[in-house]
Amino acid sequence: MALKADPEVVRELVHRYDKLQSLDAPCPGSSTNPGIEGVVYTLCVLTGTRDELNALAAARSLLAHSDSS
Repeated sequence: MALKADPEVVRELVHRYDKLQSLDAPCPGSSTNPGIEGVVYTLCVLTGTRDELNALAAARSLLAHSDSS
């Protein structure tokens, strides 16, 4: 049985990621802010991915599908 992430939780994590990323990261995919590491880790777990960019792509895809439902 596969777990399915709650779209509201994913939405909040993506929002938090975007906010933290805009504060001080020089380029996307570069986790220089320690606060962002937990967000990235949680997104990886929820999306079943192993890296930041794939986790974000999967999260945004999940949100796009949940918004169109």
